[in-house]
Amino acid sequence: MASSNCQGAESGVSDNETPPLGNGSSEGGGRSSASTEEDDRLRKKRQGAMGKERVGDRPPVLTVERALLDSSMAGNEGMEKAAGALARASTEGAQLVATQVGAIASAIKEGNVVLQMLVGIMADRRRNGNGNRGGEHGDTSPSTC
Repeated sequence: MASSNCQGAESGVSDNETPPLGNGSSEGGGRSSASTEEDDRLRKKRQGAMGKERVGDRPPVLTVERALLDSSMAGNEGMEKAAGALARASTEGAQLVATQVGAIASAIKEGNVVLQMLVGIMADRRRNGNGNRGGEHGDTSPSTC
């Protein structure tokens, strides 16, 4: 018994003076006990035989508020899904374009190698005087140059 008095003295509030939570305390807002009793009375009035609140008995403001909240959440989810799909499509499209650009660059490099070989062959023939002018029909295969 003495220990409870010491605890009360330390905290500055005795057990009899402890304010109840929710009514006028800083944690529960500033609702009076009359408004809490009114809410309890209305809640009991709305409850059915099984003790559960019936959907049709909810206050219309709460129903509209809930509907707005649900619709905004559904809209947010839809926007997130659309943004994700767009990001995936953009990434896939960028990868496809990069692959095609790489293929074109490879083809250009291969074409340049072929052109360099042809220029070399033509230069060799010109140096050797084997340009096939004037109706000469010699061997034109690159392997004999």
